[in-house]
Amino acid sequence: MAAPANLDDLVQARLVAENAAVKPGGTAWVALHLTMKKGWHTYWRNPGDSGQKTEIAWTLPRGFKAGEIQWPVPRQFAAGIGASYGYANEAILLAPIAVPADAAPGAAELAATVNWLVCEAICVPGEAKLSLKLDVGSAPASDAGTKALFDRVRAALPVDLKARAEGRAGEDGIAIDLPAEAFKGTAAPAVAFMPFDDTLIDHAAPQPLTGATLALKRGPVRGKPPAETAGLLLVEDTKSGVKRAFNLSVLIRSE
Repeated sequence: MAAPANLDDLVQARLVAENAAVKPGGTAWVALHLTMKKGWHTYWRNPGDSGQKTEIAWTLPRGFKAGEIQWPVPRQFAAGIGASYGYANEAILLAPIAVPADAAPGAAELAATVNWLVCEAICVPGEAKLSLKLDVGSAPASDAGTKALFDRVRAALPVDLKARAEGRAGEDGIAIDLPAEAFKGTAAPAVAFMPFDDTLIDHAAPQPLTGATLALKRGPVRGKPPAETAGLLLVEDTKSGVKRAFNLSVLIRSE
């Protein structure tokens, strides 16, 4: 398939600050907002069997430090005979920027070089150089539209599951005993696990749930698995349709 005539139209990128101002010693939350052409998608932190995660390289004033990207819950896409994870039509990635206590009052410029891969029937790499200014020293303030954007993306973030899961790894599969906390308030659960490690499991394979035990098929990298892994646990109540997402740590022992 031929590439679209105008590749610049595939993704529009911008940086948005939750608040236009920040106090010294505070945290400025910034969103990378990618808007993709209809039918196109970018990728999650683990792209799966194909793709490339979106990356942000920050250039910040002295003493400012960027924290880890907060990734919303992705969806799964078919990738040939495999599967990938990402975001269709829109992706909003949050990042905290720590402001030093001795930051000088006035305007501070936050700059970022952003790289992504956007795919439909073909895949096209993209890059943008973005920036925004914060007023250091003033009281935080945001407008209604910006607040709504950040409220929307925070509602799409997974929550931490306090209890760890325990897994048993064989040559071909990993069985994970999920904690009861994951099923609280769920009458008829359907479950899926998306690991942060892109080689741990076969992403396209079924994940049958028996009782509280989830069965995963091993990925292409065999041998002894890591002693601990983490990922995203999706739990849907098939009766009510309610969906929840958790960050889950799994302790794995080899059998």
